[in-house]
Amino acid sequence: MATAQDLLSALSRAHTLVGTFPADDPEVSEALRAASEIHREMGWQVVRVEHDGFSVNGEPVPAHEGDAARFWEALYEARIGELRLQEPMDPDNLLEFLRRLDPTRAREAASTFGRFHGLEEVIGLSFRKGDEPPVGMVGSVDALFGPRRGGRKEDESAGEGAEAVAEGGVRDRLPAELQALVESYLSAKPAEQPLLGESIAAAAARLVEARDFDSVANLVETLSEASQGASRDRKALELATRLTSTGVASHLVGRIGSSRDEVERGRLIAICSGLGREMSLALADALGEARDRFQRRAFMDAILAQGEQAREMAEAMVEDPRWYVVRNGVALLGDLGGEGVVSNLTMTLANEDPRVRKETVVALAKVGGDDASMLLLGMMDDSDHEVRAKACWAVGVLRVERALKTLLRLLEKDPNEEVQAESLHALGQIGDPGAVPAIEKKAVVRLFSRPSKGVRMAAYRALASIGTPHARSLLLKATKDQDMDVRKLALTLLI
Repeated sequence: MATAQDLLSALSRAHTLVGTFPADDPEVSEALRAASEIHREMGWQVVRVEHDGFSVNGEPVPAHEGDAARFWEALYEARIGELRLQEPMDPDNLLEFLRRLDPTRAREAASTFGRFHGLEEVIGLSFRKGDEPPVGMVGSVDALFGPRRGGRKEDESAGEGAEAVAEGGVRDRLPAELQALVESYLSAKPAEQPLLGESIAAAAARLVEARDFDSVANLVETLSEASQGASRDRKALELATRLTSTGVASHLVGRIGSSRDEVERGRLIAICSGLGREMSLALADALGEARDRFQRRAFMDAILAQGEQAREMAEAMVEDPRWYVVRNGVALLGDLGGEGVVSNLTMTLANEDPRVRKETVVALAKVGGDDASMLLLGMMDDSDHEVRAKACWAVGVLRVERALKTLLRLLEKDPNEEVQAESLHALGQIGDPGAVPAIEKKAVVRLFSRPSKGVRMAAYRALASIGTPHARSLLLKATKDQDMDVRKLALTLLI
């Protein structure tokens, strides 16, 4: 009997594959079919997207890493709170839904709801409201730095989304006198601006003394936005940077972390991208403390927007004694790329924490090139099986032909099934026909060789990718295999 975990695992894997391979790829077709079959077996299901994972008909299902974490993040970013899976999902409809979860579709759609228009009858969707209270580190920041004035809701501005900006902009949320002063400053002649700027700075200092960081953050947003408009008022940005104290920067970081609206979050990241060292330090601290996956991604995006400072921050992070800070720095370097990155990543390959080494392997796969490929070859013999598996995945992504012998050795000798499966996947991507005999041993059940179902299915996918006549003949034989799942996979791969 299929379980809630089986359903979420199948949907998560399908989501990852749809975002990686073309729609007509056999592996994508098989994943969509598998998810539909599990749903057919289980019947009506209600999947809720919680702050820390999923629940299916009230049963908690974690989503801490891998495909499940990526699927959760895509749903959360799309503001989907609930999936009501009614009639058995048609694979084509599921494919279309997973395609629309791509973040680029958010920019194409007129609204969150329009993004999924036409799927309402197939997949019941409920969307979260934009006024949810911030969680985790962001909640702590808001509690520490938020205004404490009677009669006003705490932090009305945070999390209001792009709609509030469109209606009147953050400028309209300033105290009346300060708003008038800012209007005068932005419309003044260059010779008049310095004196008005000093008046604004004095008003901001009084607000900081009263611990009204909310209003100062609104002021900084207003000035920074003015520097991005048609007038390109660089003096306004200089003043905004001057007003960005540690407390104000922390408040702005809190807004980035709590925003679940992609457009609003992008606006905030753009605003903070030129606010100088205090902003960069606050983002680095927030990233180090973030435990929520969504916040971690938001803070990383904000750091990447800091330009050259982002590289300096990442290079400093990889020398930090804390493993999770090093991991964050490695991930940033992988996203940044460029000259010298491989040198920085070389030392983190020797980090004692396997989570850092695993992240370094992923970063090297993003960077690519001969130097990165050589380092990945060495990581295929790491002491940790997850690192070995990820290194096999990486050489497959980069199609490193020099990895062929090591992949074949791991396929034969490594006792871990995850390593074997990733080795098979990499061999399929490299596509060397000489690997077919070794792959066959992991595909076919014999008297003294009985590979697990997961390894066998990975082997058949590799055979389909290589596609030699002998490989196809093995797939034809597999259509009569004793295992129903293997039979179905073989048919799908042949089609």
